[in-house]
Amino acid sequence: MRALLINPPIVKDRFGRFSKLLQAMPCIGLAYIASILKREGLEVEVMDYFGQELSYDDLKKRLLLFQPDIVGITTLTPSAPVVENMCKIIREQNKDTKIILGGIHASLFYEDFLGSGLADIIAHGEAEESIVEIISAITGKKPLREIKGIAFREGSTTVNTGDREPPRNLDSFPFPSWELFPYKSYGMLPFADIAKPTLSVSGSRGCPYRCTYCSLDYMGKIYRKRSPESIADEFEYLHKRFNVRQVGFIDPIFPFEEEHTTLFCEELIRRGINKKVVWISETRPDRLNKKLLNLMYRAGARRLLFGIESGSQRVLNSINKRLDLQLTREIIRTAHEEKIHIVGLFMIGLPDESEEEIEETIRFAIDSDVDFAKFAVTVPFPGSQLYDMLSSGGKLNRKDWENFTTFNPDPSKMALATDRISAERLLYLQKIATRRFYLRLKMVFRHLFVIRTITPKNLLYGIYAMLK
Repeated sequence: MRALLINPPIVKDRFGRFSKLLQAMPCIGLAYIASILKREGLEVEVMDYFGQELSYDDLKKRLLLFQPDIVGITTLTPSAPVVENMCKIIREQNKDTKIILGGIHASLFYEDFLGSGLADIIAHGEAEESIVEIISAITGKKPLREIKGIAFREGSTTVNTGDREPPRNLDSFPFPSWELFPYKSYGMLPFADIAKPTLSVSGSRGCPYRCTYCSLDYMGKIYRKRSPESIADEFEYLHKRFNVRQVGFIDPIFPFEEEHTTLFCEELIRRGINKKVVWISETRPDRLNKKLLNLMYRAGARRLLFGIESGSQRVLNSINKRLDLQLTREIIRTAHEEKIHIVGLFMIGLPDESEEEIEETIRFAIDSDVDFAKFAVTVPFPGSQLYDMLSSGGKLNRKDWENFTTFNPDPSKMALATDRISAERLLYLQKIATRRFYLRLKMVFRHLFVIRTITPKNLLYGIYAMLK
C-alpha cells in the first residue's frame, strides 16, 4: 500500500513585508505519521509545500507517478482553502484514493470536509495510534465504526466515533522519518536560529494551562512526557543520522517539571551530546530557577521563548494567563546571568485591551531586556475559548480561513479579537512596537556583536521592513 503525505503551504504573501524573513519549519506531526506508516509496511512519500517550491501541477504529477492508495494532509486554519483545492485535484485525478485529513482545523470542521465529499476520513487529535487502525479498516480488516477518534461518511450520514484517549506511552513511537522531508532547508524563525541543520523534537505533549487564546484548550489538554533517556536518544540519533546541530522543542512548555528536565540535561552531559548540539524551547518563567537554568546551559540550552503576551497584569488575568510579571522580570535577568537568551512573545489587540495597556506591553518588552521580541496581532484561532466566545456572540461569522494569520498586512481582511481598536490602528501599533524595540543602538549592537545569530542580511532587511 502506498501513502502520500502532504504539508500544504501557508501563503507567504499573507505576511506582507515580513515574508522574506520566514523559513520552512520542520513538520514534526506529519513526520511522526510517516514513521508509523513505514513501520506498518507502507511505501511512503512526502510533499512538503512549505519546505519546497511546489505547485498544484506538482501534485498532479506525483499522483500520476506514485498512484497512492491514501493521501494524508495536515490541515491548519490558514491553509484550509489550499487543502480544499488539493482534495478536489485528488478526487478528479485519483478517484479511488482515500483522503485522510488531520490537524486541528479538520477536526473542528470535519462535517464541512466530509459533507462536501472532499475527504473520506478525519482523524481527530493525535493520530499515531488511530492511523494504524484506519489502515486496517481500509484493507477490510476492521470496521471504521470501531475506531475511536475519527469521523467519516456512511451514506448520507456523518459518523463521529467520539473522543479517543490520547497516546500515553510516547516512548513507543519510532522517531520521525525526516529522511523523507527536505530537512536541510528547515530553520526556525530568525529569532530562534542558532545553528544548522536544525530539526524539532517533542519531549512532551499537552498543557495543563487554559489560556483563552490558545487552541491547546481543544487539542492537548492532558499533559504527558517522554522519558529523559528517550529524548536524549533522539538528540543523539538526529546528530548522527542528519548531522543536526540545533534542536527546537515543539512542546508547549519545556521545561515543565524540574526533576524531569534535570535528568534529561544530565543525560545529555553524560553522553557528551551537549558539546555537539544546542537547543531551544518554549516554557514559562515560573517553571525555572537559577540552578535549573545553569544546568540547562551546560546541557546545551541557548535560547528560551517566553509567551509573556502582555505587560499589563490586568490583561493577563483577563485571558487566564497565570503569569506574574515581576517574577518574569527576575527570571529574564537570571537567564542572562546564565548566558541564555530570551525571546519575548507578545500579543496586541486582546479583548477589551486599551492602547494604554498595549503601551505597557511595549514598555515591558524594552525594560525587561529580552533579547528578541515578537509582537503579534491577536487572532481568535478556531479551537480556542476566544474563538468560541466571539463566534457565539455573533462577532466572528466568517470562514475566510487564509486571513487567520498573526501577520496580516491587509486591515480589511484581518480576523480580530477586539472591536475596541481598529485593524489599521493595531497594524500601526505593531509596527511602532517592533521599531521601538529593535531600532535601539543597544539592540543593534547586541545582535551584531554579541548574539550574532541573525545574519547581517536578515538584520538589514528587518530594519528596512520596519522602516518601510
